[in-house]
Amino acid sequence: MSRGAAAPRWAAFPRLPAYSGLPSLMPPYRNLPGPRIKISGVRARTEPHMTPLPPFRLGLLFKPSYILPRLRELRSPRAAVGRLWDLARYLGFRAQDVFYAARGGCLRLTARLSRAWYFLRGVPLRAGAAAARGWSALEAALFRLRGRARLFLAAVMDDVRYAAGATAARLAKPVCFVFDLRSDMALARLMSGFKPSRRPDPVPNPPSPARGNPPAAVQLSWNIHAACNYDCPYCWFHGHWDDFSGGNVYLPPGEWAGHWDRFNDRCGGAEIYIAGGEPFVYPGFEQIVARLSKRNVVFVITNLAWAPASVIGKLDPAKVAFSASFHHQAAGSADAFAEKVASLRRAGFHAGASIVAYPPFLRQLPDWVDAFMARGIYPVVQPFRGEWRGRAYPAAYSRQGRRLVEWLARGEFVGKYGPLAWRAAGGGRTDTERKTDDFAREYQLAPRVTRGALCNAGRSYGRLQFNGDMIRCSQGGYVGKFFDRDFNMGAGAQACPFRFCECGNEVVYVKGGPLGPG
Repeated sequence: MSRGAAAPRWAAFPRLPAYSGLPSLMPPYRNLPGPRIKISGVRARTEPHMTPLPPFRLGLLFKPSYILPRLRELRSPRAAVGRLWDLARYLGFRAQDVFYAARGGCLRLTARLSRAWYFLRGVPLRAGAAAARGWSALEAALFRLRGRARLFLAAVMDDVRYAAGATAARLAKPVCFVFDLRSDMALARLMSGFKPSRRPDPVPNPPSPARGNPPAAVQLSWNIHAACNYDCPYCWFHGHWDDFSGGNVYLPPGEWAGHWDRFNDRCGGAEIYIAGGEPFVYPGFEQIVARLSKRNVVFVITNLAWAPASVIGKLDPAKVAFSASFHHQAAGSADAFAEKVASLRRAGFHAGASIVAYPPFLRQLPDWVDAFMARGIYPVVQPFRGEWRGRAYPAAYSRQGRRLVEWLARGEFVGKYGPLAWRAAGGGRTDTERKTDDFAREYQLAPRVTRGALCNAGRSYGRLQFNGDMIRCSQGGYVGKFFDRDFNMGAGAQACPFRFCECGNEVVYVKGGPLGPG
């Protein structure tokens, strides 16, 4: 390149450094032809530069043939310090590389061991989970099998009890022939010579609240508590009041109103038949009925041991009705009891009466019925279900006793009264109420097997117990806890698991009944 000429482009680049990242106690450079490099598309030849010898190894430091020539090259202490510093840095970097290499190996080994551990650990876990699922499936199958076996055994025992009771009743009839014959003769004389003995003063029955309100989607029986001011020998709870009273739930009227409002929001208005025990013994019962009747139709089944004046003006006759049960041993005179029912009618309440055909009371039934009919009240005569003197009823009724119960229950005597009396006795009910009453009466007189028949109990009918449990019917079948916020009735009809329906008011929901599945 001539003097004064422009410097070539490659002259602007710095010379390659002598230190290539390795310490150089050896002759660091050797003259070699420089490589050709491509810069911005221009092929240019760099100036010759020095490249390092092959890589340095620590083993060379222990060879005198390598060390001595290197030491002779050190011209000054500064060069010696520089070479030592390069060596220290090299050793530091090598130690760091060894550390990270060892650390990486340990991490890789740990990862492999961890994967192996989790794999080995997962095998028993998966096996345990599979075994747990298998055990749960087996346990569920055993639970279902046990439930079905229990239902089967309950059905068998139900059949055995019914067969034993029927057989005992048939065997007892010859033994009790003389007693039954004498009783039948007396009952026959009562029926043949029956005629009204009281001056008729009929009180018309106001229309049923079910007639003047929208049809209810659900009908409920509410046993509000297991407590009563009577202790009748033919009651379901006779002798067992203390066994059930421990489950009674006593809530203030406002809290009950909250639970029923939640139920109405989900299921709509309902027809609620409140019984017990005796409902009017429950604290604050009048306030509960007043709050309940705002969105529901309420029928109260009571022994009417209270004064009718206590509810007049407090309860709405358009939403509340009464069914009074006459219990001779506690209530006394049938005339006074019939007058109480008549006073409820005069106040605008739909009110009726009922009598249980308890075997010791059969001869008095016609006189009691006459006392009610004189006020225009047709009493519902219910056959006794239970045991009396070791005999199971209604199967143990004598021939004439059964005939008397049928004669009174079917109202065959009503024609002996004037038109005002029997019109008052039969008025106020809806067509559905007449159909259900007739169906229930005929079933009570001649029970038939209901097992396996579809039933709306649990869907459009339920029985609320005194402890807050909602069951399908009086014989069982859990639906849910009424106090739960997500409580709802069942979705569909279910087959009845019982041989007979124990309650005539519930058999109407069995298929074939007026309120059963279509």
